[in-house]
Amino acid sequence: MANEKIVTGPFRLAFPTLFEPRAFTDGGKPKYSVTMLFPKNGESLLPKIGGPGIKELRKLAMAAVKEKWGEDKAKWPANLRNISFADYVSPNGKDGFPVRDGDDAEWEGFEGHWYLKASSDSQPGLVDAKVNPILDKAEVFGGLICRAQITAFAYDSNGGKGVSFGLSNVQVLKDDGVCYGSGRQKPEDVFDAFGEAGATGSSSSDDDDWG
Repeated sequence: MANEKIVTGPFRLAFPTLFEPRAFTDGGKPKYSVTMLFPKNGESLLPKIGGPGIKELRKLAMAAVKEKWGEDKAKWPANLRNISFADYVSPNGKDGFPVRDGDDAEWEGFEGHWYLKASSDSQPGLVDAKVNPILDKAEVFGGLICRAQITAFAYDSNGGKGVSFGLSNVQVLKDDGVCYGSGRQKPEDVFDAFGEAGATGSSSSDDDDWG
């Protein structure tokens, strides 16, 4: 089961880095990546589209742990032994297990979700709902509903041990007006209305308002 490429069910996209790789730590290797948010209530963001949700992805990650270090938890790396078997979730977000609790995250919009990150050294494929390539990075931002092709793998390198998700392809399914986790804001959340509706310029009285 581990190392098997699967296509996820719909998730909410956050922090997409799909056009240029980015290093998230000083001295870290630049990578392409996405963060996936899945509602804790188990509801599908797009009920007509199936696919594995967070429950199945947790199991996929756990299968990668067991494939590398065996069934006996006592033989696992010490940093992985605190994983909750009930939830398959990182208790602190730093112990090498990729599924984390959005209620503990610092970012707006993560509450009420489980979340995980998937990354790749090479640029993933990126298409829209009709499987047309997306070439304009302005069309991809946090808040979109997407699905992705990913795989889980265990690692033991440079003193770090754990399990991560690799990213192969991403499909943007829907823009339902949500926007977060990307540094981008909706214009109506940034600007107040000024002048008369539909006005493209300013009158002399408007000019006086500027001082």
